Amino acid sequence: MFVCHLFVHLMAVSIDPADYNVRAKSYHGPVPVFDRTKHAHVIENCHCYLCEVDV
Repeated sequence: MFVCHLFVHLMAVSIDPADYNVRAKSYHGPVPVFDRTKHAHVIENCHCYLCEVDV
């Protein structure tokens, strides 16, 4: 039972949940400040306005 739990735990912590577009983009500067006067939410219409990628 312990071996099964250990295997599942290692699989769960090794999977990267980030979208492929976010992982593929290189970020060299700081994340921009989110302006709520332009957009109500960070992600709208499957586009992240902080990362500037489609998710």
